Amino acid sequence: MLFIRIFIYKYSIYDNNQTFGDRIQNLKYSNTEMKDPNIFSKYLYGIASIGIPYLYERVCKSQYLNIEYLKRFEYYYKTLEFINFIIFLYQGKYKSLIDRIFHWRKVYATRFMIRQLSFDYMNTELIWNGLAETILFIAPLINFKKLLTFLNRVWDWMTSRMRKDLRMWIENISQHETLKKDMNSTSLNTIHDTTITGTTSTLQSSSSLTMINNNSSEYYSNQECPFCNANPILIPYVSHDGACKHRFCYYCIENALLNDSSDHCVNCPSCSKEITKSKRFYR
Repeated sequence: MLFIRIFIYKYSIYDNNQTFGDRIQNLKYSNTEMKDPNIFSKYLYGIASIGIPYLYERVCKSQYLNIEYLKRFEYYYKTLEFINFIIFLYQGKYKSLIDRIFHWRKVYATRFMIRQLSFDYMNTELIWNGLAETILFIAPLINFKKLLTFLNRVWDWMTSRMRKDLRMWIENISQHETLKKDMNSTSLNTIHDTTITGTTSTLQSSSSLTMINNNSSEYYSNQECPFCNANPILIPYVSHDGACKHRFCYYCIENALLNDSSDHCVNCPSCSKEITKSKRFYR
């Protein structure tokens, strides 16, 4: 990996003062005097941008060295890079901390030239280059181990909550089905009891009506109205208190009660019992 980086650096910045992406954008590195960097500064720039990061990676992977001081150095370095990034956003010069240390900035390689690429493509490249630089800057500041732990906790909480809700939903459905079955069985029992009770009541009522009809046939056996001798009596009426056991026409008994001027009392023509009020007779 180190040789690949050195190879790319040799045929890009060291030989042409520009990376392959800078060549597409017609940019190159220049010092404060607007001149190409000298050979010595290129060596130092290569050591700072390639050699030191490579050595740091190798040292961090070693298990026999105390890297506490290196981690502290990395923290300070990342802080300075962040400050430099803020300044770069304000001034537009020295996009990296190494560029600021060596006073290297990017200028146009050729002031006047015919563009070989469209302006839209160059804008797209600039945007993606800036996005890549931002990701490369932010990624080392993120503790992915803690982030994964947090995401796992969130996922466990969500899954446990979903399981709990699903369990409650299933229990509610089962309780609803059980309650529905109980209600159906209770309704069937109630209907059965009601049917039996109704049948018993009907039988009792039928027997009572039979007894009443038998008694009625015994007491109210006359077929003719005692007043008008109508046979049969179409709308039979009888005495309200049951003292008289004869049937009358509705018109006859009501007319007799209304025409009586004394105390609205009339005597039955057959048995001479007093009748003060009448009621409908049902067979």
